[in-house]
Amino acid sequence: MPVPTPSQKVQQVRKYGKEYVDIRLAGDTFDDAYHQAQAFCEAQQASFVHPFDDPEVIEGQASVGVEILQQLELSGHHADMMIMPVGGGGLASGLSAYFKAQSPDTQLIGVEPEGAASMSTSFVAGSNQTLPDIDTFVDGAAVQRVGKTLSESAVRTCRTYSPSLKEKSAPPCFSCTIRKPLWWNLPVHYPSPHWTA
Repeated sequence: MPVPTPSQKVQQVRKYGKEYVDIRLAGDTFDDAYHQAQAFCEAQQASFVHPFDDPEVIEGQASVGVEILQQLELSGHHADMMIMPVGGGGLASGLSAYFKAQSPDTQLIGVEPEGAASMSTSFVAGSNQTLPDIDTFVDGAAVQRVGKTLSESAVRTCRTYSPSLKEKSAPPCFSCTIRKPLWWNLPVHYPSPHWTA
């Protein structure tokens, strides 16, 4: 993880990862840490699990949507609108694929920090772009390049609501507990986005 990662996030990874996780803080941005993690895995012949550009990680992110809809259902409510943070696109892909299948009338809106607008920049260019510099204030959504493994519904959602992606301020932060067993039995298809990587 990048050096400026909030201590709460580092502590939670340590708590849940226990002896299976070796936390190393490197670089100032996600992209710096990513490159160092790649080099470490290559040198150690270790496997690298991408935090957002991996179909199984995206499926796991969809479990956030499962929980949201379950909690709304238990309280007798439904989701009129889902505002999703967009960084690398993994959470937005998982949520939008799940909501498309289970709550198709919910309006989905993707938002990203103005200082790390990799998704909207890619839409304007018509191809996946790498930003030269980013503002890391919203550390969980500050990436120089979105993932290649985005669900079609996430790409459509973010493209449809791209004016929302250019807001000057990020939405208030919220946290969700991810529970993986809820998503495994649902069929999901992740075609490549309509740009070249």
